[in-house]
Amino acid sequence: MSGWVKLYRKLWDWPYSSKPDYVAVWVYLLTHAAHQEHDTIFGGLRITISKGQLVAGRKVISEKTGVSESKVQRILKCLENEQQIEQQTHPCGRLISLPRWDCYQESEQPNEQQMNNKRTTSEQQVNTIQELKKDKKVKNTKKETDVSKKTKRKTGIPDDFAPDCEYAKEYGISNPEFAFEIYRDTAIARNYLYFDWNLAWKDACRTWLPEKVRQAEANRVATPPEPEPQYFEPANRSDILKVYPDRTDLVDTPWSELTPDVQQVITEKCKEL
Repeated sequence: MSGWVKLYRKLWDWPYSSKPDYVAVWVYLLTHAAHQEHDTIFGGLRITISKGQLVAGRKVISEKTGVSESKVQRILKCLENEQQIEQQTHPCGRLISLPRWDCYQESEQPNEQQMNNKRTTSEQQVNTIQELKKDKKVKNTKKETDVSKKTKRKTGIPDDFAPDCEYAKEYGISNPEFAFEIYRDTAIARNYLYFDWNLAWKDACRTWLPEKVRQAEANRVATPPEPEPQYFEPANRSDILKVYPDRTDLVDTPWSELTPDVQQVITEKCKEL
């Protein structure tokens, strides 16, 4: 295997970035996914592997990453639930697809041999000059960088964080306010920490949040509210005096004006009479 893939710094904003096994499996998928179409055998049939696809089994992934097979299975299922991958399983292996491959790699996979052939002496000279300029920039901005590292850090979701609701609607979320309640509760429960919560919100809208909103809405519809208790006025209003002997005023008070607590006591006591 040769060549390279792009690995963005934004990986560390991923909710599972603090779990080494998840990172190892994800990097394996990125580095083994096809960068151009080719034919292969899957399930006894010849198929065409598209960009961003690979055929692999959990045993192979386990051997390459050092993660147990059972945990590889759980991680793949988690990535599938987060809509980062799609899977087609077969006794001989599984076909894994990365739907956002072009987004991760910007639809460009340079051919290393072609790049080496095109590299000329003049390009090398330009690179040398650029490297010298870069070294000077690094020295001049070292203090600013050190200060930035000390002051900028990941934080929990701010109390006054106001998300871009219109952005959520672009990904099929019709009720952004309800979606944000779910997002905020999840962020607090799982102790999410980010540098930029606006970017984190947008990434959630593109990936896991729409499905979580659909599940929550389905559960909310499936659970009907409990009916309010009903208390009934006694047929004989004088029975109220048997419950409240000293409250003759209750006999003449309209039933609807009595408090729920009084209605409850009268209803229950009159049933016993």
